[in-house]
Amino acid sequence: MALSIMFFAFISALSAEHLLTFALLFVIGMIGAVMFVRFNRKETLIDLGIMKNRRFVALIFSLLVYQALLLGLSFILPSFLQVSAGFSSSVAGIFMFPGALIGAVLAPISGKILDQIGARKPITTGLVLAALGLVLLFVFLPTKSLALLLIAHIVLMLGLGISYSNLMTCSLGTLSTEELSDGNALVNTLQQFIGAVATAVVATTLSLFQGLNGFKTGTSQGTSIILALFFILIIVSLIVSFPNLKKINANH
Repeated sequence: MALSIMFFAFISALSAEHLLTFALLFVIGMIGAVMFVRFNRKETLIDLGIMKNRRFVALIFSLLVYQALLLGLSFILPSFLQVSAGFSSSVAGIFMFPGALIGAVLAPISGKILDQIGARKPITTGLVLAALGLVLLFVFLPTKSLALLLIAHIVLMLGLGISYSNLMTCSLGTLSTEELSDGNALVNTLQQFIGAVATAVVATTLSLFQGLNGFKTGTSQGTSIILALFFILIIVSLIVSFPNLKKINANH
């Protein structure tokens, strides 16, 4: 219950239109967080001690960046294509399909690559490709060219397909057998939370720019800002995860 209150309050705060509402919801979220920690100490739901494992935390951070990226882009790109570029909703929906298909096909293949050559190369390559895809999306955005944007999105999804599932495998691989159930529970919970947070932040950012600069122009500007923020997060995740991937690769 405390966990639900915390998540609901924090996510609602991100969508709040007024500072007072944001502050109130944030305080409620903090109260929920404190309640959860206290109840969890009395009767353990998730062993939060696994968060002391720095390698686990570093790789989970990269995984959560990917989760935010996937859900954030699935919201922002169709909106941009319809509102700013003038394409129909069916075209905007079909636009997302090739990248999603590539990600699904690469997921099992990337696992075999991990078994053969270790963690560092496929995950690092995936993060670099994802960063490149975001740069291309940012550059091609003003052209409103469906073909160019599709190429950029495919490059991005190639990166995600190569590294997303491997990040999950490697992060849980840093835990002991006894910690795996808690690790799985924590990862699944955080994925749900960060997905909701990403959607709320993207929607709020779009709404802000649309209010300032009009619906069409604001959507374009908001999309550019969000792509830039995701690029920064990908670079940070690459920096954070790379040293830990070297350790995993050495022990593979």
